[in-house]
Amino acid sequence: MRRLSHGGRIRRDRPLRFSWDGRGLSGFEGDTLASALLGVGIDVMGKSASFGRPRGITSAGIEEASGFAQILSGGASEPLVRMTSVALYEGLAAESRSVKGVLATEEDGGQFDKRYAHCDVLVIGAGPAGIAAALVASAANARVLVVDSDDEVGGALIRDGELLDFRDRSLATLNEAPETRILTSATAAILLDQNGALISQRIGCRLSPSGRAGLPEQRLWHVRAKAIVLVTGALERPIVFQDNDRPGIMLASAARTYLRRFALAPNRGLVFTTTDDGYRTALEWQAAGVEVAGVIDPRPPGRGELPQRAKSLRIRVLRESVVETTLGDAEGRLRAVRVRTTSGTEDVECDLLAVSGGFEPFLDLHLQRRGPVPSGQWIAGAANGATSLGGALADGVRAAREALAAAGFKPPVVAIPSAVDVEEDPPFDLWRVHAPDGDESRSFVDFFRDGTVQGIERAVDAGIRHIEHVKRYTVIGTGVEQGRSARTNTSALTASLTGSLPSSVGISGSRPPIDPLPFRLLAGRAAGERFEPVRTTAIHEAHVALGAVFEPSGQWLRPNHYPRPGESMEDAVRRECRAARTAVAIIDVSTLGKIDVRGPDALWFLEKLYANSIGSLPVGKARYSVMCRLDGSILDDGIVMRTGEERFFITASTSHAAAVVDWMEEWLQTEWPSRRVFVTSLTEQLSTVAIVGPRARDVLKTLSPDLDLSKSAFPFLAVKQGTVAGIPDAQIARVSFSGELAFEVSVPWELGAVLWSSVSSAGEPFGIMPYGLESLQVLRSEKGYVIVGQDTEGTTTPDDAGLSWLVAKNKDFIGKRSFQMSALLSPNRPQLVGFLPEQRGFVLPEGAGLVSKVEAPPMEIEGHVTTSHWSEALGRSFGLAMVKGGRARHGEKLSAPLEDRVVAVTLVDPVHYDRKAERRDG
Repeated sequence: MRRLSHGGRIRRDRPLRFSWDGRGLSGFEGDTLASALLGVGIDVMGKSASFGRPRGITSAGIEEASGFAQILSGGASEPLVRMTSVALYEGLAAESRSVKGVLATEEDGGQFDKRYAHCDVLVIGAGPAGIAAALVASAANARVLVVDSDDEVGGALIRDGELLDFRDRSLATLNEAPETRILTSATAAILLDQNGALISQRIGCRLSPSGRAGLPEQRLWHVRAKAIVLVTGALERPIVFQDNDRPGIMLASAARTYLRRFALAPNRGLVFTTTDDGYRTALEWQAAGVEVAGVIDPRPPGRGELPQRAKSLRIRVLRESVVETTLGDAEGRLRAVRVRTTSGTEDVECDLLAVSGGFEPFLDLHLQRRGPVPSGQWIAGAANGATSLGGALADGVRAAREALAAAGFKPPVVAIPSAVDVEEDPPFDLWRVHAPDGDESRSFVDFFRDGTVQGIERAVDAGIRHIEHVKRYTVIGTGVEQGRSARTNTSALTASLTGSLPSSVGISGSRPPIDPLPFRLLAGRAAGERFEPVRTTAIHEAHVALGAVFEPSGQWLRPNHYPRPGESMEDAVRRECRAARTAVAIIDVSTLGKIDVRGPDALWFLEKLYANSIGSLPVGKARYSVMCRLDGSILDDGIVMRTGEERFFITASTSHAAAVVDWMEEWLQTEWPSRRVFVTSLTEQLSTVAIVGPRARDVLKTLSPDLDLSKSAFPFLAVKQGTVAGIPDAQIARVSFSGELAFEVSVPWELGAVLWSSVSSAGEPFGIMPYGLESLQVLRSEKGYVIVGQDTEGTTTPDDAGLSWLVAKNKDFIGKRSFQMSALLSPNRPQLVGFLPEQRGFVLPEGAGLVSKVEAPPMEIEGHVTTSHWSEALGRSFGLAMVKGGRARHGEKLSAPLEDRVVAVTLVDPVHYDRKAERRDG
């Protein structure tokens, strides 16, 4: 193609520089990347996916199946971008990738955002039908949102240059309406339940910090509407013939678009059409001064107005003729077409072949929602009426009236012009032209996937009949554009090969999204440092000052360990564990979920929620408790403390804290709304510090001299209020996740740093040390204490985790009935066990499989390692595992096959240290 010296809708006074494969080029404002490349004479855009054949631009819109590029601008990168949908901008850089893109490996500076909108009527499509629908809805004072994937409103009105004054007047009316908004370059990608929609929009381009152009800003709109009007227009269907994929072959309507919008035309053009609409392309070419080689029409002679006009202008028309194959130059570009006429074959030279197999409605969003597929003329032939402007305007009005009525509005009367439709010959059903030499391996149905007639023949020969199975066998329609131009031809070819009707075969479905959505667009601003909120405790600065190495835990940034100069992580963990076991240590546990549950029905509520008894818990005492899901699996564990007759203080694991609150509220709001219970999260209202170790009582006594901390006055699982470090009304709980004597002290959040500093100072004479998550893991594992989600799976029950002793037998609770299921009673279920590797110094990797017999893969996996550490207290490596029927297999040996060795382990009781809990209770 070449750029004409006049015409088009581009801004010739605003040139834009861009690059293609490193070559500096220039286009104009109003160009797409596709039209800009065609305008400078580049028509080979890349290679096909499977066969490596040269490919060019085949369309001008969302149906494009060949022209995809890698956008590289300002350090940004985006793969598989449809060139027909990218508006040209200054500094755009692109590479020819055709159908294979490259993912960015680094932060690229692209800008992605999200927007949320509600409307009465969502109009998807801004062609003639969409404009008519928007006018009617706006006149009813409805809140209207119009979206269109093009960067200019009008659709077929712009392509064919008809009713442009109506379009301009309509746009002015809609832009003045206060409750109407139009989004261009916006693709409705997904339709959701209850009239929801996800819409991706390209906003333009922003400069990178270096001043270079970056990727256009992209927005993901979340829209909820009372009613949706689908007026997505029609797509032109190609015709299948041998070598129909050469650069220089495109849809006839696309050729008109490139002429009218971008002033692009061939040197010598030829049209192959089964409908009168194709003649429009030949007529407009000739009017623009383009040499027209002719029109190839398989239909018998007729009386349509457009063919007659073509003949009157001396355009050569070959009726009852078809294109058999095409001829190319050394680089694969089209140079001639072989035409079979009633009198033989002839080669017709041309540099562009415009093909029209008729039009069909663009139903991807409709199919996405499993909408019924129209039968009859659309499936059986070319729906010529889809291009009728008068019919499109009427369809838009009708659809808008139905939508308004559904949304509770009274549809108004709006004057819509009546378009004069020309007399046309009926369409002709032509899906493919048989290859002259019988080689159907070059007759392409799907340009993106290199799907051919031969591939469909192989599928049918293999006994495949269902269209969805044909799709998967041939991979036709599984590409980025989901086979929009291939869908109906595939159905018709399958039908002809199986002796069926196309309407009985049907067409393949459309999966969401109809156009790819980058993961970065789905994330929006939640990328890099903003990917997830980082929460820190009130003691965070003290951890930083101590040189803590942090790790994320349920969004919280928690100290993993506190290395001293020259120490490895292993050295630091051993030192911290020694302090906790032999002297005293301190840990910040403010991130634990802390929940206040109170009210007259609080006890009743907790009895239903927890598997163990809560009613027998006296005020001032605590109890380790477990709550289950409906299927009997463990949801979370924690400590329930009764701080008053109708008040409870509950802890939950850090990662499950929010889920536990949600679980409580769900039951209260949906099942027991009449119960007088109030649930309040206190996680970020209280700072909590645990003082752990044999000297913990001595440290706390220094800070609370008036508090009786003796074993008899303050036994294990007791809860008291008192003054600690001068902070009144602190809550002190004798609970332990280390197996040592421990006190958890909770104070107002803002006083957490004061408490930490005071405890650290008071503990200096006793050798106090801070410890982090890694040491906590070692200490709790030595005692066989589980972490829900690490030592348990989604189906683990309390019995599987060795907690059957706490499950109440004489009350009902959530999940109890599931325990009667035979699957949960099987003795061969995975159960928690401890293990000791025979190689005492080797720490097994967590997740390693455990087998009875080491053999060639696949081996029968009987369990897996959930926790594995070196124990300073035991002087060896150890761990916990889930093993089938594990409790009955203590003393049995299993093996862990690793990449470089096989490690034998002995199954033991999960409690490796202080089995009688004498240290904890001391």
